[in-house]
This record gives sequence, C-alpha cells and structure tokens, in this order.
Amino acid sequence: MKYRELKVNSEILFYGKKFIVFSITPPTVTLKRLADGEFIEVRFVELVEKAKFKTGKFTIQANTPDIANSKSWLSLLPDNKREKVSARYNLIKPILDLEKAKNNDIKLIHHFKDNYKEFILENEDIKKLNQQILIDRISKINGISERTVKRYLANYRKAESEVDNWGEEGLISKSGIGYTQRTDNKMIEICNPNKPEEVLDVINVRIASEYIPIIKQVIETEYLTFKSISIKAVYDDIEAICTKKEIIPPNQITIYKIMNRFVSGILKSMQTGL
Repeated sequence: MKYRELKVNSEILFYGKKFIVFSITPPTVTLKRLADGEFIEVRFVELVEKAKFKTGKFTIQANTPDIANSKSWLSLLPDNKREKVSARYNLIKPILDLEKAKNNDIKLIHHFKDNYKEFILENEDIKKLNQQILIDRISKINGISERTVKRYLANYRKAESEVDNWGEEGLISKSGIGYTQRTDNKMIEICNPNKPEEVLDVINVRIASEYIPIIKQVIETEYLTFKSISIKAVYDDIEAICTKKEIIPPNQITIYKIMNRFVSGILKSMQTGL
C-alpha cells in the first residue's frame, strides 16, 4: 500500500465497516464511522499489526513486512516535527550503538570509537563504558538534562518493543504534551463515582470552562458507572446537557480525544465493577 493513498476524507473499510479518514496526526489516524458518525482514533502501528482494510484499490494486511518495517510514516510529519524526531534520535543513538558494540563485535567497537570520539576519554576501554556514564556525557555536551535523555531512550525502546524498527515513532511528540505550560490550560479531575474522594485521573484540556463540570458529570455518572457505554453516548449526553443549558455543544472529536486520554486499565476495572 502506498502511503499517499491514506488521505483525509478518503473512504476506507475497517473491520467490515466504512469509515472516512477525518484527520492524520502522526502517529495516530482519526476515523469517522459512516453509519453513526462516531469517531475512533487509532495508532498507525496498531493498524499495521491488526488491521485489514481497504483504501482505494489497496489492501493493508496485518504484519505486512514492507509496511511494518518501513519508516515512511515519519515522512508524513511536518518538517519541524520530523527534525525534532531526528534530533532526539541522534541524542540517544550513541547509547543504542554502545549496546551493540559491547557484544564483543570488533567492527561495531571501531564504529563507536570513530563516530563518538567526543564521548570517549583517551585510551578508554569501550567495554567498561556503561550507559549511565554515557548519558551523563551526552547530557553535558548537548546541554540537555539526563532525565530528558532517559525519557527519549525509554520512549524509543517502548515503541521498538511493540514493532521492530519503529523506535523512532516513540520520539514523536504526542497529543496533549505542552498543555501544562499554556495559560489557557484547564484540568478535569475525574473521581471514582463510588468513592468521590478517590481521584482516578486528571486530564489536561484546552476547552471553555463551562464544559468542564458537564464533561466531569457525564464521565463519572455515566461512562464509569454503566458497562459498555460508547463514547458516542457520552457525547450525546453532553450535547443534551449543553442544549438544556443553552450552551453550544463542543465538537464531537474534542470529546473523543479527551476520552481517549484515559488510562484504559482504570476504565476497564470501573466498567466491569472490579
């Protein structure tokens, strides 16, 4: 399948149902179901692993090697985001290469010495150089905190563990990052409906303040209380309350993205009564 075939407003068949591609925000794709207008947001890697769908005359099969191992997904990023991914990858690449070099591969040891001289002391034995020392040197030379380097490394490894050769996907800035630094940031505190004093999650959002108590009410009294209630039903309830209060309802996709930030484990345990 050619990546250019995946376009906004194109119609696709996904799990036997027809969807429209609503938006493409790497590393996720938002789909709108034609039957009922409900939105779903899917990570591209998950589509590659699990999906079988059509877009035009092409079909994506799960575990298709040329797609699963491809980094073409990064080409969909805007230039500034792609440059950030490359910069983050270059920061942690010496750490990744050190791991390979310490497997007693002479060729890789020489490669490390030739390419990362700024991180090696004179006559230093590469085999005795550990990850923490290297992170400390990378941090000092690049003027970036050790915590940041470790976070990039952890995100890369997590993405790589999910799908081979997709580590760089973990370096893409995710939706929601940066909310806490904005003056228009709002927080929705979601509590356990059975134990109001127990905070389950705090969601950072950028929406009008008038929506906050409405969303909180519907999530706690409907979504966390009743089994198998859909996000579409949540939106319908929010829309009904807004209409009653003579407030223009928020966009459906906004509510879906808010709901999607929940910790899935919390939702599952609450909805099954565990």
